[in-house]
Amino acid sequence: GADLRGLEPPLLRPGPDPDVVVANLAGHIIVLGTPTDIEEFIKPLDQHALRVGDNRPAVIFVNDAEPNDVQVSNIKRASDCYFLEASPLNPVSIEMANVETCSRIVMFADTSLESDPDEPGLIDAGVIFAYRFLKQNKYQDKACACVMELVEDGNMSYLWDCSQGSNLLESRIHTQPLFAQGQVYSSSICTTLLVQAFYNHDILLIASSLLSSTPDYITSTGANGADPARSPVIAHVPITSADMQHCTVYGDLFKSFLCKGRMPLALYRLCSDKRAPKQGPSGRRASTAAPSSDRFVLTNPSKDLLLRIDDIAIVLEQQRA
Repeated sequence: GADLRGLEPPLLRPGPDPDVVVANLAGHIIVLGTPTDIEEFIKPLDQHALRVGDNRPAVIFVNDAEPNDVQVSNIKRASDCYFLEASPLNPVSIEMANVETCSRIVMFADTSLESDPDEPGLIDAGVIFAYRFLKQNKYQDKACACVMELVEDGNMSYLWDCSQGSNLLESRIHTQPLFAQGQVYSSSICTTLLVQAFYNHDILLIASSLLSSTPDYITSTGANGADPARSPVIAHVPITSADMQHCTVYGDLFKSFLCKGRMPLALYRLCSDKRAPKQGPSGRRASTAAPSSDRFVLTNPSKDLLLRIDDIAIVLEQQRA
């Protein structure tokens, strides 16, 4: 097999726990499991860093399955990219990856459990236990920084606190808070997308623009062979106090952003049950929210929805040359 020692992150000896050696990294992304195409996984992160003029966070892949030659090559070629040979979704492995200082955790389902026809739900067991380990220990704040893959939608109930699960509909994963906040990814989304593509052939191009910061170009160039138009990319744009001066409701913001070459799709809003009304410039009431660490995606809001100063607009905008 490949020599993986050269792919290990710099280690801190001893770590915060004398019994655990941890990666000497901070602000990094921990990936529990190895995506099939590491290059495609890294590419949007590089693109985002380039757009904001910053360095991409270090990425550490944690897995006890040996990567193939292509994956090893991709890790070596990427800057600040590491591989830690340890059992993913194991509490000790999570601590070895220095969860205390990371900025994000991505959890992939353990596909080695997929072969059991009697217990199909077991494929998500590792993700569930890893998430609950974070929620029930000193890393509770890191549980909000998780992005988790679930194969079986019904397993969403195991991620809830015991007090939550009684009145939520398990079968409708897209209605659940963790899904709305972008913390849970379900493979059933792909099935739905394929079905919709049968009726609307353009939906795959739209989805490509929404999901990737480096979407495919439109292949048709016309008879003159001109370069194809660049596909739009999705971006998060904070709503500023200047925006709030002339935009009280979402409809105002939509028109304002369209004039700037941006097409709003949704709001990324802080979760809060407390809303303090505030008088807007046009006499209508704008609302503000109490501080919160969790957000949810409000897709295609009503034009009359009151804006909040802490809202973030999710928009499509043209890539810059």
